Amino acid sequence: MKRLLILFLFALVGIYSCKVADTLKDKYTKEEEVNTEDVLAEIKGEPKKTEVQDTITKPISKREKKRLEKEQRRREKILSGDTLNFFEKTFPKRRHRDTIYSKVYAEKPHSILILPPYNRSKQQYGDKMVLTTLTKELGMKGYYLYPSTLLNNIAQTDTSFNARYQTAADVKDYLEEFGADAVLFITIYSINKEWWSTKTEISADYTMISTHSGDTLFRRQANFAYSSPFPFRDRTGKSLLATEKEIQMLEAVEALQHYVFIDFPYGPYHKEYLKDKKKFSHTGEMDYNISTIPE
Repeated sequence: MKRLLILFLFALVGIYSCKVADTLKDKYTKEEEVNTEDVLAEIKGEPKKTEVQDTITKPISKREKKRLEKEQRRREKILSGDTLNFFEKTFPKRRHRDTIYSKVYAEKPHSILILPPYNRSKQQYGDKMVLTTLTKELGMKGYYLYPSTLLNNIAQTDTSFNARYQTAADVKDYLEEFGADAVLFITIYSINKEWWSTKTEISADYTMISTHSGDTLFRRQANFAYSSPFPFRDRTGKSLLATEKEIQMLEAVEALQHYVFIDFPYGPYHKEYLKDKKKFSHTGEMDYNISTIPE
């Protein structure tokens, strides 16, 4: 027992000696480094480096730490544009058309000229698909639309007659030349359908400018995914694999126009004209995923 006690005491003395040795080593090593730097500075004629002493900091409380973290999160939300609280996100305020489209109700446009779209997609006839289906959609909303065939003919003779080259500053020319109350600019970013998928994905941007005031009457960025039954078949039951892709794209583009302008105010040639001011309105950006495949 005595031997064990003696061994234990020797172990404690050894551990303590090691700690003391490490402390002295760190102290003198640091002093040697400082002295070496001072000697080198004196030889080079440079001023001696002065070490900045750490200020004594007092640890903050848990309550103060939580407050600082909460304040940091609040600043990050403001910088990101997310200023809505939980209640406002869960129960969003209803947006009426007379608020979002106040300029449409004030100017009361009768006629809309749709410039041939700027087609940035890989689909060769994407601009013609959009122009044809959109003329039908806005016509059913109660507006006078200039025929797409007339616009295509003008575009063939005048290559600048396109949403790519025209700007908002040019819209008054269409008031003088065509009598149009508004001009619609469209940019098609993509119309894509993989051969193995029944889904067609479309991305496009719409901006309508008044020819009278130059104000923006309508603005929407749309990302649209449309799924339909596959494959298409004719009346005899024969599969239309050769044209299935083009047919499905046209069907998807037509559906896109409906959802992009689903909340646009009715025009003067519709029975609901000026009666839809308190109906719902979407935001400027729309993400839609529509499927017509039967479950």
